[in-house]
Amino acid sequence: MRDYGFDFCWADKFKTNLFARGFEWQDSLPVDAITSFEAIEHFVNPMTEIDTLLKVSKTLVFSTELLPSPLPKPGQWWYFGLEHG
Repeated sequence: MRDYGFDFCWADKFKTNLFARGFEWQDSLPVDAITSFEAIEHFVNPMTEIDTLLKVSKTLVFSTELLPSPLPKPGQWWYFGLEHG
C-alpha cells in the first residue's frame, strides 16, 4: 500500500516483520483505519479482537472468503493449503 502512496504501518502479533521493516506501527501513532485481509476468519475470539481493534481506530476494513456451499474437497479449492497448512 505504501507503494501506492498510502501511509500504512505494519503490525502483526504473530509474525516477524520481513517486508516492511522501518514501518512498524507504534501504539502512540494515530490510526485512521485498520485493514485486515484474509485474516479475521482466523481469530480465535473475533468479537474480542474486533473490540481491541476498535480501541485503536473506529474504522475497520477487512475482507474474507466465505465458504462455498457445498464445501469443496481438498485439492478442489485454492483456499486449502495442503502443502503448508
